[in-house]
Amino acid sequence: MNRAKEERAAAGEDLARAPAEESIGRAEIEAMVDAFGELGRPVGNASPGRLQELYGEIGLEMVYNAKRGRSM
Repeated sequence: MNRAKEERAAAGEDLARAPAEESIGRAEIEAMVDAFGELGRPVGNASPGRLQELYGEIGLEMVYNAKRGRSM
């Protein structure tokens, strides 16, 4: 249990040092999904609800920028 807490604290420190904002576009995401081949197919065909669940599981966050009129 202590080891898990230490690993979580270390990961939190790494996250705090990471750049504040990093965004990628739709084309880059599609290229990543394509790169996974068969593994990416279920992601590419997933329902919005399942994608939301998956993004939560891997810690991916999507932010909509109204000024640009697109997701970031």
